[in-house]
Amino acid sequence: QFSWYCDGLPEKMHNQDKWELAQTIAYQMLHESKYRGISEGATHYHATYVKPYWTTDKGMKLVGRIGEHIFYRLE
Repeated sequence: QFSWYCDGLPEKMHNQDKWELAQTIAYQMLHESKYRGISEGATHYHATYVKPYWTTDKGMKLVGRIGEHIFYRLE
């Protein structure tokens, strides 16, 4: 989410239907508490093809994996 926002490139949506679906899901999560348990309170995540230094920090707990993303919670 952050690289997409901070990469300095123009934001072009190539698939309007998927963009609208993403907005709908985000709205449902924020305003209707839908899908709340899907990442079990994760505070950090990364793709499977990278290994960030912070994954071994004290207090970082592996939550699980959804697709190509691994989720952690700082406790």
